Amino acid sequence: MNAHLEQHHRVLETALGHHVSRETWDKLVHYADLLVKWQASINLVSASTIPVLWERHILDSAQIIPFLPEKEKNQPLKIMDMGSGGGFPALVLAILTSHGIHCVESDSRKSAFLRTVAREVNVPVSVHVSRVENLPFMACDVITARALAPLQKLLELSGKQHHADLRCIFLKGRNAAREKQDLKGFDQLLITSHVSMTSDDSSIFTVENFN
Repeated sequence: MNAHLEQHHRVLETALGHHVSRETWDKLVHYADLLVKWQASINLVSASTIPVLWERHILDSAQIIPFLPEKEKNQPLKIMDMGSGGGFPALVLAILTSHGIHCVESDSRKSAFLRTVAREVNVPVSVHVSRVENLPFMACDVITARALAPLQKLLELSGKQHHADLRCIFLKGRNAAREKQDLKGFDQLLITSHVSMTSDDSSIFTVENFN
């Protein structure tokens, strides 16, 4: 492992609070290599972020793992990721956890990329080529989204999936506080803002109390 990747490995372990095995790490590296390869023909992430892929996308996605709820008897969670695109955070969660990941992506080319990565790194991921509002109720434990839409829109899009025990985890940018302030029609929700470890301009929203 070169020094640059070794540094990212240490940072990731610090963020997660536990050791990341060489096998798991190799899967992340292979995923990153595939993304760079596919980026040449499909716009999976902003081209300007490729040089900082590990910090901007992989670590940014991994940092939500401590915010995932725990199920009784340590059963795996069912996680739906809306607008998975290049796989953040869905594929990172699939590689780093044993939870059941459902990617929702309406773009067929991006869906093909998600399936290719899941197959090549050997992680079980379900890819739904659909808009999230067109899916039936799936009884997910968690819904995630990153760089997809404002908070109001995210909650509206996922409305069919809401239930009392649901937790949403949304990675938000510099407009997070304004999006929370402008939210309408979801007064009952408990929305907690957490500091992002990858950017001073970003936040992590956990959303609960879907009664």
